[in-house]
Parts: sequence; structure tokens; C-alpha cells
Amino acid sequence: MTFVMMITISMVPFTCYSHPNKKESLRGYPAIICGSEEHSTVRVAGAIYLTLALSYFAVASYGTYSIPTWASKADVVRMTQFKFMIGRFQPDAWYWGVPLLVRST
Repeated sequence: MTFVMMITISMVPFTCYSHPNKKESLRGYPAIICGSEEHSTVRVAGAIYLTLALSYFAVASYGTYSIPTWASKADVVRMTQFKFMIGRFQPDAWYWGVPLLVRST
């Protein structure tokens, strides 16, 4: 659920809609005109937050991919760190955490 919220919040500054006077506003914040200085600031914040969300996804994917290697080396500490990605699956379906993370979006 965290990943879904991160992606949703980070995309808000990039969704504009048109007015009849040919200007555009942010869908979530109609007072902010797209292309204004205030919009630029919000877009930078959204881009930073999107980068954090994608970094979260990359680390979660790497950890899920590495679980079998860590299990063969009995690296319990690392396996425990990524339990949230594999905890609800049987050992032969360890990789399903990543598709479910993406599907939730």
C-alpha cells in the first residue's frame, strides 16, 4: 500500500487539466496554474518523491531477487529485512511479491 500511495502522490504535480480560457491547472490543486513558478516548485518536489518511489521499487525488487542466494548462504538478517516481500508466499513462489507490488498501482 505504501508504494501505491507514493506513486499516486508523486504524480499529482504532473496532471493538469484545461480551462476554457486556455490555461491549465493541477487536477488536485486547481489554484496552481500549470507552468507557473509555483507549479515548477511542486513539480520538482513530485520528481524527487517519484525518484524515492522508484528507488523503493528497485531495492524491493533486488531484495526479492536475491532471497534464494541469501537463503542458500543462511543470511537470516537480510532475509528478515525483506520478509514483507516474501512472507505471505510459499517457498517455491518467493518472487510473487514484485508483481503484486506493481499490480497494486
